[in-house]
Amino acid sequence: AADGVTTSTYTVDFSQEPATAAPIPTEQESDVVSVYSDSYTDVDVSSYNTVWSNASMEDITIGVNATKRYTNLVFNGIETTLDASGMSHFSIDIWSPDATLFKVKLVDFLGNGYGNGDTEAELVFDGTEAPAQGEWVSYNISLSDFATAGMTAFSDINQIVISSSTATVY
Repeated sequence: AADGVTTSTYTVDFSQEPATAAPIPTEQESDVVSVYSDSYTDVDVSSYNTVWSNASMEDITIGVNATKRYTNLVFNGIETTLDASGMSHFSIDIWSPDATLFKVKLVDFLGNGYGNGDTEAELVFDGTEAPAQGEWVSYNISLSDFATAGMTAFSDINQIVISSSTATVY
């Protein structure tokens, strides 16, 4: 300082990753079909990073929470089988240092396997809905938004596809 006595300490973090874990969900477990969470019992997941994905995935820990880190994310497939027909929302928390858009696609195989008349819809979050960089963003998306976008069934969801702008997404 100009007076030669006053001092201040500044800490600068250039790590480009979250300093804190994702928000802890508050929904009752009986109201949730969980794909990935330390707070709930998850359904079986075949892959969090399919062979057809255009992203790299790494399992890391932030605080005490297990976290997936997707780098160079263009699109990434998560393969599972879940019945969301009794659900009202799809929820996901993300953190990114550089994403300018985020997309979520759900694919329902209609009970007869891939490619036999599947129903799907992708929602795009950009502009004012784009993820805020450098902070956790919680998307709580009504399944009716997927229905409005053309999806006709939610009882045999086999793929969840997340996409971005060649970004890093946690």
